[in-house]
Amino acid sequence: MRMSFINNIKNSLDDYKLKIIVKRKNLFISFVFSLVLISHSFSLLPTLARGSNGGAYWPTNEWVIVEPEEQGMDSKDLSDMYEYIEDQSLDVHSVIIVRNGYIVSEEYLYNSHIRTEKKYGDDYPGPYGNDVIYNRTVHRQWSTTKSIMSLLVGIALEKGYLNGLNQTLYEFYANVWDTSYNDKMNITIEQLLIHNSGLPYGGFKDPIIENILSETLLFSPGTPGAFEYSNDGIDILSAIFNNVTGYNASEFARKNLFEPMGITEEEWYWWGDSNNISSGSGGLMCTPRVQAKIGIMCLNNGTWNGTQVVPSNWIKEATSYKCEGSYYYGWPLHLVSFNLGYLFYIGEEGAYNTGGYGGQNIHNIPKYNITIAFTGKDVDLTYLEHIIDNYILKFAAENGPGGLIPSFPLVILVFNILGIMSIYIVILKKKIRKRENNYHNFSK
Repeated sequence: MRMSFINNIKNSLDDYKLKIIVKRKNLFISFVFSLVLISHSFSLLPTLARGSNGGAYWPTNEWVIVEPEEQGMDSKDLSDMYEYIEDQSLDVHSVIIVRNGYIVSEEYLYNSHIRTEKKYGDDYPGPYGNDVIYNRTVHRQWSTTKSIMSLLVGIALEKGYLNGLNQTLYEFYANVWDTSYNDKMNITIEQLLIHNSGLPYGGFKDPIIENILSETLLFSPGTPGAFEYSNDGIDILSAIFNNVTGYNASEFARKNLFEPMGITEEEWYWWGDSNNISSGSGGLMCTPRVQAKIGIMCLNNGTWNGTQVVPSNWIKEATSYKCEGSYYYGWPLHLVSFNLGYLFYIGEEGAYNTGGYGGQNIHNIPKYNITIAFTGKDVDLTYLEHIIDNYILKFAAENGPGGLIPSFPLVILVFNILGIMSIYIVILKKKIRKRENNYHNFSK
């Protein structure tokens, strides 16, 4: 009887010892899991900087302008950048640089000199009329419009207006189709997005649909490796929005892209043909701050202040390599080669940009969470790339933190959580040790 009692006690103690071992193991696993969870949660926070109170800052209605040094950049380098623009007589009209959502530089130029006002000058003649309208605030974007069209395609897919990138032109224009258009019957949305449709370079036509469907193709749609940069292709893509959404691309953008970011009607304009079809190839005009907001939204995987404006998977797809392309550009004309996503130009280390005639560009550098936007006239891309590499990114790469720059309160919050967890673990370990000692004393 006594032996049976002792054996029961030993068995109970063995069970208890096993529970202690399991509990310590589970405690360690929980600790590691908690650290991973905190780190992961931290990484999912918007890449914008935090306000002074630790809350996320989004420039929806108001922008915050800071000294470059506050965002890990250098005032002298940026000053040298504007001197370079002046020395090279570059007809840059505006530069805006945003890091972590904060404007670190915003200047408007005329004749390569910085203006005293944060506005464009009185006369900025473009090749087809003035580049600037609306009280000297809204600037032509030319082919940067194409990248905006890409974003709209992503939204239309998400909302079910489009079924997929393999849909063909015939599906959308069967009611106006003529047998003379049959060579274009199988042109897909994806082919339009990568300039693989065979449609020529073209230019704005009024009306858009009939004129473009009557064009002569340069090669069969979808020919492997074939590329022809085509304004016509993106204008006919824009016309699809009238068909499937009931809105032209301009109105669709207002409702689904601009308004969620707090972009007002005074900050942009989008022209089109006499049939209310927006020019998808180059009709958008907007302010530099609108350019910057578009860049910030893309940097944040299509989100804006908690709202998924553009599907994150589309941002990834649109800014990933799809094909190689080239065209003749500038004066004197020279061949420019590039990597292309869905109407975005793809750079190195995850960087990408839009590209509009004359220097209308939005550049995103995810590695350093920087958006840079330019407007201008006849400014070659090689100059803009030189400016970015030598006056903007050079100092950020060597001295500035990349990606998220948390504010002091947010860092304190993270360390407080870790501190509380450490104290809790110490207390649990003491309790476990005490029970182990009790066990050992009893077993003796």
